[in-house]
Amino acid sequence: MTRIMAAEQLQAAREALARADADAAYWMAQYRRSVEDVRAWVEAARADERESASHYRLLQQTLQDTRYGLDYSVRCASDARQELASARQFYLNLLGSKAADACDVGATDALGTEAMTSTTATATAPPSASPSALNRSPGGSTAPFRIRTNAPTPSLLMQPLLAPTNILKLGNGSIQESLPPSAGAAAAAVEAATATAPVDAVQEVPPPARQVVDARTFTVNPSQPRPATEVRRVSPLKRGAGETVYVVPPKRAKYPRAFKWDDYIMHHFPKDYTLPVCTLSTMWAYWVCGDPIAKYPPFRILIAPELEEAKTKRMLSALRFVMLEIETRVLAIGAWVNNPTPEDAAKMLEAVKDSVAVRPPAKRGELQPVEQLQWTSLCRIIRGQKKTMNEDEEELEEEEDYR
Repeated sequence: MTRIMAAEQLQAAREALARADADAAYWMAQYRRSVEDVRAWVEAARADERESASHYRLLQQTLQDTRYGLDYSVRCASDARQELASARQFYLNLLGSKAADACDVGATDALGTEAMTSTTATATAPPSASPSALNRSPGGSTAPFRIRTNAPTPSLLMQPLLAPTNILKLGNGSIQESLPPSAGAAAAAVEAATATAPVDAVQEVPPPARQVVDARTFTVNPSQPRPATEVRRVSPLKRGAGETVYVVPPKRAKYPRAFKWDDYIMHHFPKDYTLPVCTLSTMWAYWVCGDPIAKYPPFRILIAPELEEAKTKRMLSALRFVMLEIETRVLAIGAWVNNPTPEDAAKMLEAVKDSVAVRPPAKRGELQPVEQLQWTSLCRIIRGQKKTMNEDEEELEEEEDYR
């Protein structure tokens, strides 16, 4: 009964690994498609187009989203392989402890016949083909095992030596694993190697050191350890008025929710999502930290294709305008924090709120607290101030030309 449960756990671990590999393949396909989109746009776009910078930023953001999705799927596949290794180790230990008793009482006649047949077929193997210790890694597993060979025990030749694909329940209640067709040659080679010194015990070997997986190339690079400190990368974003705003790319992580649209692609926001109208302090926390109540990721990863209505897309453009103004000032004084918490977001806004303090046109009194204004009102005020500043600069240029 215990062996049946162990076999079921082993099969469930294989199914989980298959699902994880399928997810990794899906995200790899999405990543390649995003790379092709960027390449096609670079080849077709003109350098003097006014909207080229914003279009390129959208493509770059999509590419970054798929890259982090691929990274997460690779980590899930690695965890699934570890679960499969644990289930297989438990099954091998259980099978090794009960195989001798089952052979003595005649409960494994069918398996014994198969083992004797394989022994007769491999009797011509040279003695040198039997090493004193065989190191083996189960298929799809990262935890190797060392098989020790001592006194001949024919009953223990029945232990599975490769990752089986099917679990067969015999009539006498015993469990037998059938190997896949591709593993036939490998199984025959292992049986030939163990003909003169059969297996009688399974000894666990400590797993190797964890390797760093680079999600960009989907390769394992053990020679490059993961850096202890995070490196802040800054990417430029051009604007129409000749300005260059430097934006720190968001640090994507595992977000608790995802939404599936009609395009069969997972999105971080629902299809009919609308941006909230709230105070600047609240929206700034949403922008860099996300909404912990609704379990939305940081709003700074939101792009226009994830919004349906044109009005909501215009609101996103206005929101990005205000938030980039704050981000620019935060970066200028070196107050930016990677992976910020709500407390870190409040500190960043507190550090730059004096530099973005505004006076509403309708009230010519004292400066209003920026964090208490709605972000939509702040957007209109800042745009009006920039327009006034541009007009003043044009008047000064005209006066200089007149002189």
